[in-house]
Amino acid sequence: MVTRMTNAAYVLPEAMKGAGSLLKAVDQGGLSQGLQEIVGLRASQINGCSACVHAHVINMRKAGESEERIAAVVAWREAPFFSDAERAALK
Repeated sequence: MVTRMTNAAYVLPEAMKGAGSLLKAVDQGGLSQGLQEIVGLRASQINGCSACVHAHVINMRKAGESEERIAAVVAWREAPFFSDAERAALK
C-alpha cells in the first residue's frame, strides 16, 4: 500500500506540539477519561481518522467499556446505551 501523505508529525512538528497541548488541556477540564474517549471516538469517526478510531477503541476496551457501547458510538442517537450527560457531549 502506498501512503497518501507523509506523517503529519514529521511535516508539521509544531502542529503536533499544539495538538498535544490541546489534549493536555482537555485532560485538565474535568471530563472523565471514559467520556473523553467516547467523544474522541465519535470525532475520529466523523473525521475519518482510522488510526484515531483504532486508538480510542483500544483505550475504551482497556478501560472496561462494553463492546455494545463501543460499537454503538457511531449511532449514538438511536442507541439506548448512553446517559444524558454522554448524549449532551456527543451533540
